[in-house]
Amino acid sequence: MPDVFISWSGEKANKYAEFLENILEQVFDKRANIFYSGNIEAGAVWLEKINQALNESKVGIIVLTKDNVNKPWINFEAGAIFKADRTKTLIIPICVDISHEDLERHPLSFFHSRYYFTWESIIQLFELLNCQLGWQYKMINLRKIRDEFDAFCNENNNTCKMENLLRSNRINIYEKGCFMAEIPEEKYWKIRQELVETSKGSIILAGQSLEDAFGEKSVILIVEKLKKCIMSNQISEMKILIMDPSLFSDIQNFNKLETSPLGRVSLTMDTLINVIFPICQERNCDVKVFFIPLLEIDHAVINDEYMAFRSTKLWTRDGNYKGSFMIYINCIMLKLLIMSQMIGREKTI
Repeated sequence: MPDVFISWSGEKANKYAEFLENILEQVFDKRANIFYSGNIEAGAVWLEKINQALNESKVGIIVLTKDNVNKPWINFEAGAIFKADRTKTLIIPICVDISHEDLERHPLSFFHSRYYFTWESIIQLFELLNCQLGWQYKMINLRKIRDEFDAFCNENNNTCKMENLLRSNRINIYEKGCFMAEIPEEKYWKIRQELVETSKGSIILAGQSLEDAFGEKSVILIVEKLKKCIMSNQISEMKILIMDPSLFSDIQNFNKLETSPLGRVSLTMDTLINVIFPICQERNCDVKVFFIPLLEIDHAVINDEYMAFRSTKLWTRDGNYKGSFMIYINCIMLKLLIMSQMIGREKTI
């Protein structure tokens, strides 16, 4: 018979609910009975299992996100637990990426708990379950559990930050899979700067010339963001993919050198050589430049968490045949696809 029912809806809430269950099982002894629907065995009638757990549970922990706060399933499960025995049940909403002020006039606002997915709130939750249910603590290394909690939050809070940025720019987020959103061009540059600024460890920058990133257009440059990350040792490895300029060495029919592909690549290389490479040498940031014969992606930023870019559908001088800007999350296969293009001539410092 479960004592605690963990309610969730949506992929993000599921991730947090699963982690919360894992933490509770580490902290409390075997008498701590927790129901988390992700553990329903294959072949079971899941709705029957959920209904039984709703009727038997004494505490309902509701994992709330921006994606699920208005989903009817959340209110249904909270109401079912509360209705089962109002004198003995307790409903605890835990906010992940929203505030309790966001719950104003929401049915869950009637339960006056103020829990967030922070270590301080989780400690309070431990104490409440210990007092309310008589759950006994194990002999545990609380420092180790705190480290696990911090690592989980650091990894997932960056996702919340990016989702907030997309929503603040009124960009619709796709809720399933690694694809997050299609981004209008005029809003892409701010998001690209944010991706650079939040990158940790390694980063890949790719484009036909990357002039827009390293040239002279101050509104959309990433030079200062990149310098800051390298100087703070936040970025320790950088790979840059651009078009092989030798492909355009015989082109003569441009009005100015700066308008030619060769000229644009030259602007990028000047900035890299004079501004970025010296900082990389000073901070021991491993940097490589790959010259690719035909690069099919443009304005790309790839780090350990996200990949944002647009594709080139057809090579023309006017550049009219471009795809839309896209952003993906944790897309390992796409990252491998880009890495596979790292052929041709390589310059390394």
